[in-house]
Amino acid sequence: ANSPLDLVSALSVGGCVAGVAIAAVADAQKTKSKRVKGQEGMWCERGLWYYSRHPNHFGEAVFWASLYTVAAKDTPTWAAASPLFVLLWIYNVTVNHLEQRYNNKFMASHDYSRYKWDTSLLVPWPKSRANLAKTNSTNSLQSGPLT
Repeated sequence: ANSPLDLVSALSVGGCVAGVAIAAVADAQKTKSKRVKGQEGMWCERGLWYYSRHPNHFGEAVFWASLYTVAAKDTPTWAAASPLFVLLWIYNVTVNHLEQRYNNKFMASHDYSRYKWDTSLLVPWPKSRANLAKTNSTNSLQSGPLT
């Protein structure tokens, strides 16, 4: 039966669109940052990357969670295992692997340590006032090494 989109479905579709948009914008920002002369191989600290160390993966997680909620009312409860698996994979495998890689390569860098300390791992979130004051009081770079 064709029924108009209810509020939950509309919000879920909006979440899917937002997730794709967040991931696309974050990927574009990172790509642009890598192409700046003299900053090749630098990590991105501009745009969404200022608020999250992995905003592209956050966008992907939002997409998959929202996609499930679009279909949830028409799927069996056990079907929730699929998006849960994807969300756990993004966090426990993809993000943790990247964090370990960056730590091994850049932890000796004061700027990377500051970025890691000040910036949310996954969810774009404002920097704390204490950390932001510390960051603004130093002559910090806007970018740092990136693999």
